[in-house]
Amino acid sequence: MTTSQLLSKLGDEWNQEILVVQMNQLSSKKYVDLMSIGKETGFKARNDDEISKLTGMDQQEYIVYNLIKGVGDKGIWIKDIERKSKVHTQHLQAIIKSLERRQMIKNVKSIKYPTRKTYMLYELEASSEVTGGLWYTDQEYDEEFVEAISQQCYKMILSKSFPHDPDAIFPADHNGYVTATDILTFIKRTKLVTVELGRGDIQQILDRLLYDGKITKRTRVAGEGSAMRGIKYDTLSGGDGSGGDDGEEVIGHVYDDDDEDLIMYKAERDIRGGQSAWADFPCGKCPVIEHCSEDSQVSPSSCSYYKKWLQF
Repeated sequence: MTTSQLLSKLGDEWNQEILVVQMNQLSSKKYVDLMSIGKETGFKARNDDEISKLTGMDQQEYIVYNLIKGVGDKGIWIKDIERKSKVHTQHLQAIIKSLERRQMIKNVKSIKYPTRKTYMLYELEASSEVTGGLWYTDQEYDEEFVEAISQQCYKMILSKSFPHDPDAIFPADHNGYVTATDILTFIKRTKLVTVELGRGDIQQILDRLLYDGKITKRTRVAGEGSAMRGIKYDTLSGGDGSGGDDGEEVIGHVYDDDDEDLIMYKAERDIRGGQSAWADFPCGKCPVIEHCSEDSQVSPSSCSYYKKWLQF
């Protein structure tokens, strides 16, 4: 609550000077936290448990504790504590040990800076920025798990990248390729993993597949037929989105033209049936390609399929 909010609730007999005096007294007794809220001073009441822990702290301990508390679940490097608190190194070490012994703070290992001593409040869980999130186990990169998820994502993308019919190709304005949300929906519905995945986790896997050259990006084409387009998935064996005899259908994401999830993904390598990238090129399946030339009725400059393909 800000100073102005408090004054509006306390009545006419209160002014800012009186309020500041009273709040400073409450702060000195560790009853409230002082903070900045916009351009105003704000106040937050502490619970009884925290007040009990802070009772008896000297000023330097209190400063160190507040610095650690202020960074939340991201943790703070001991060198930053020393710099900001201006407490001598030797005395700071004693304060840190005391706070650890009383289970007020704890040391956490950061995957970004494994050699640094990083501290946060004892009751908090470290953020994924510190621990590495799902892809790390005990601060070690779980390559086997990441590879397994990557393979499942790639199979799902591959199953929607090409028609069932090996002699057919998708048109240039095809909107049936999958998005990050589609893949997340598929994994959740089929329970391929036991951990809780988020869209950001799937995006990291997709970025990995992009860097490996296994998939490419496509932008969903706006216009007629694109609004509120639902996608259905069958099993990972492949398909054109119509379901089939392979198993239970999984309902995908439903879009509208204002949806932020406009990026689709298509498999690039290891195309089914040993096809080459030439099969996806309009000319690769054109039945009149031998009659195509600039001086004939069929020409690249007049080909609507070729123009749409180039727009990608």
